[in-house]
Amino acid sequence: MAEVLNFEHNGITVNATESPEAMGGLGDNVIGLVGTAPNADPLIPRNSPFRINSFTTQGLLDPTGAESGTLYQAVYQILKVVKVPVYVVIVEEGTTPADTANNVIGGVEPVTGRKLGLAALSGVPEDLTIIGAPGFTGTKAVASEFASFGKRIKARVVLDGKDAAVADQVTYSKDLGGDDLGFDRCLLVHNMPAVYSKAAKKNVFLAPSSLAIAALAKVKQWESRATR
Repeated sequence: MAEVLNFEHNGITVNATESPEAMGGLGDNVIGLVGTAPNADPLIPRNSPFRINSFTTQGLLDPTGAESGTLYQAVYQILKVVKVPVYVVIVEEGTTPADTANNVIGGVEPVTGRKLGLAALSGVPEDLTIIGAPGFTGTKAVASEFASFGKRIKARVVLDGKDAAVADQVTYSKDLGGDDLGFDRCLLVHNMPAVYSKAAKKNVFLAPSSLAIAALAKVKQWESRATR
């Protein structure tokens, strides 16, 4: 039986409406992601944090429906699991994967002082509790930058593991670094998950950290401990 929201009793009319969609309360997790979204709405600034808290704003990452870039599916999968604010920093896709990785790492423009890529997450007005860059943190160089940044802002970091056997994965994790470099805050995730894509009309593989970020965000910060 469908829920009756409007009814009369003794001549009194009672109107009930559902509460607005949650925007993520203080003390809950706040996620920061860096990635690509080549078809994103032009009104979304590049290399600047953009707050997403609903599927409506998430859709702005690709209004064409092509689901291009790394951020569209990553944010969509997070919002399917947990309602928390997700700040995204969109970077340009480079000519080569190495160029794109450089854009993800970012830095500070010497002349303007503008913060780019990962560095732009420092401009988020809320305290980030989880950061990542699904599809880009599978190399030691990028992983080290995110671990160091996570240490500075006291956020947990979710990294992509290598596309390798478990034994090789363990070896790689040992090569990354220790607590002094911020890796005590990192979660290294192995195996690529498959999710359904409406654009592809079939399952597609995502970077390992994509769903792990969603799972980590579902629990309180003090209820979960990320380990390497």
